[in-house]
Amino acid sequence: MKAGVIHIAESDTRITDFQKAVELPDGAKFDSVTEAIEVDREIGLEDNSVVQQGKVAVERIVEVDDPRIREDGIAEYTDEEKVVQVTDFLYHPGKFFAVSSSAGNFAIEVLRNHSSISITPSNFNVDEFIERKNSSNGDANPWKIGFYDNLGSAENGVVHGDSLLHDEVVGDTLNAAKKNQIGLDYEFNSLPIRMFASETSYVEIYQPSNFSTEQYTKYVIEEIIPHLEAK
Repeated sequence: MKAGVIHIAESDTRITDFQKAVELPDGAKFDSVTEAIEVDREIGLEDNSVVQQGKVAVERIVEVDDPRIREDGIAEYTDEEKVVQVTDFLYHPGKFFAVSSSAGNFAIEVLRNHSSISITPSNFNVDEFIERKNSSNGDANPWKIGFYDNLGSAENGVVHGDSLLHDEVVGDTLNAAKKNQIGLDYEFNSLPIRMFASETSYVEIYQPSNFSTEQYTKYVIEEIIPHLEAK
């Protein structure tokens, strides 16, 4: 795993497998829905801590169209059916909990309802991260920047390019505006990387392509967690 939405983990407790039925109110079409977590892999790190990787799945009831052809014409009906939502997760107890995309944030509620593990939904402070990289990685090259709340004629947008903060045309605008996305090329632990992060705390490593789960875990702890803020 080298991409995900990162949230603050308050608990040191490890995740254990479970599958539980959640009863639905009387009169519902179905008696219950099932929620489950499976830990597929536990990875030992250099500091002797353990990171867990697995899946969270839930059944949800959705309303679907159910048109029918009758003798007197076409009739429009609706019905309810169960669908399964699933997300991958990466969990470092006491550090962070990551799901594969924002659509997987339901996993936080599943953990809250069925375990003592506390996860804090988080945002990522993009401006603070950029400021830190400018001071500690002078050669960091922004190749993508998203901005908003700008007072000039360009109120918001996303810009792609090279050394964007020093660009003669858009550099001043980007430096002055609030930023909600950043793509950077720089060295992390002497390894050239291309990364992307958003204010919604989605963080992805594009390059190198063989960036491992262990490396991603270390990257999140060292580079991302210091700039996470509770929503």
